[in-house]
This record gives sequence, structure tokens and C-alpha cells, in this order.
Amino acid sequence: MSEARQGTFFTIKAGCAALLLAFAGCSDDSDDAGSGGASGGTGGGGGTSGSTGGSDGAAGSGGAGGPDGSLGSGGVAGGAGSGGAAGSPSSGEFLALSYNVAGLPEELSGSPEPLTRMPLIGALLNDYDLVLTQEDWETPDPNPLAPTRVYHEILVANTNHPYKSISAPLPLGNSTEANQRPSCLADGVAALTSDGLNLFSRIFFDPTTTAHVRWTDAYGGADFGAADCLADKGFSVTTLRIAPGVEIDVNNLHGEAGRTAQDLPLMRHDY
Repeated sequence: MSEARQGTFFTIKAGCAALLLAFAGCSDDSDDAGSGGASGGTGGGGGTSGSTGGSDGAAGSGGAGGPDGSLGSGGVAGGAGSGGAAGSPSSGEFLALSYNVAGLPEELSGSPEPLTRMPLIGALLNDYDLVLTQEDWETPDPNPLAPTRVYHEILVANTNHPYKSISAPLPLGNSTEANQRPSCLADGVAALTSDGLNLFSRIFFDPTTTAHVRWTDAYGGADFGAADCLADKGFSVTTLRIAPGVEIDVNNLHGEAGRTAQDLPLMRHDY
């Protein structure tokens, strides 16, 4: 699972729980999931300290954080190899983390005290060169649902990465019929939240070029299934430029939660 570009060789190695390579499938034969926060939550998705180097990297979902804002173990070291154009580095590494921050409104979240957790989590994310978050929504301004809110703006305030994604706006049930997923439309359920996928990086990327791709269908509302129609879950694709002429496509995803007979065929089709 490697590819040479412009004479520079990169590879990323990790458990599937933490990273998903964009250009090839992977099988997880290791038990490397991160451990949880102090109480009330599980840790971020694990990863091995990776062997090096490159091509299209990607990320999957991590575990939810504990209420004290601690992160699970994991992350991935990328980098190293030979070759390289004259005058540019032929090897390097970066540390990556995929982390579900459990950012639903406090009234709905199984992880308590988000106003306490989010600043702590944001500061801890600075230990990583690349961070992919899930369930990380930004409160609209003005907020028609106040005092109910979400917490991306609190999380991001304590991060120091120079490159940050643009959080997808919340639809708040205002999706047009043409934009509804078929099963959700049939059940009369409109999405309230966006995909909740964000990225923080010390590696250059243009946030205006990130693509957000919604799963083609879903099942479940507030009182049936796993409420998957209430969120525009899917995946995002961001291109990192790690050196002149060398790029990595990073996929961040949040899968559907439902496991019923109605959910599983839709999930198989999406994946």
C-alpha cells in the first residue's frame, strides 16, 4: 500500500479503527484501539506508530472522549523513505489522530459536560500534526435553537494548527425535498445536523476545496431506528500538500449507527 510520487516515498500504517487508506482496503489484525478518558467515555481510535511513508492517507472514526477531555491512545506516525527530488527532503513523518469528540448538545449527548470537555480536548489536539474529528458541529450565528448549542467553536479556540477546515453548516431540518435521502423522505425525517467532520493540520491544505459527500441513504428518526436521518453523515475528502508535487488525499468519515434490517443494506450500498 504505497506509491511513489516525484521521487519521494511515503507509507502510512495503522489499524483500520484509526485510519483508512484512501487508495486501498486494509485489514485490521491488531488490537490497537485507544483507551478511554477518565470516566463517561471511550478514547480516540487507536493506531500503531506507523512505518513511514506514503500516498493517499485517510482517516476513520475514533472513540468518543471522556468528560475530563482526555484523549484515547493512538494516532499514526507517517513518513520516511528514500528517493526525493534534489533540493527537497526525501523523508519525513507526521503524527495523526482520528477522534470522535461527542459534540452533540448536552441534552442529547451520552458524554456529559461538553463545555468543560471541549477546551481540554482542543488543547490536547495540539500534540498532533493532523487531527480528524467527528461529531464536531459548529453553532450557527445567529442560533435559532438557543440555548441549545453545539461546540466546534469552543474546541477550535484552543487549537494552534495553522490549517483548519470550514465546518459544514447545520441544515436544522431545512433541507429541500430534492436534497432529502429517499428513505428519510419517505419517513418524513429531515436532517438537523451536518456531517460533523472537521480537520486540523500543520500540513498545508486549502479548506475551500474539501469535498463533503453524504451517504446516499439512511434510516431512522427521533423515535425509531438509530436516528441516522437526523444527521447528514458521510465522508469528507481533503488534499494535503506535504511537499512540492507530493499530495495525500485524506478521507474522514462517520458511518451510520443503525444495525437493523433496514439499515444494513443501505450501509453496504454506501460503503
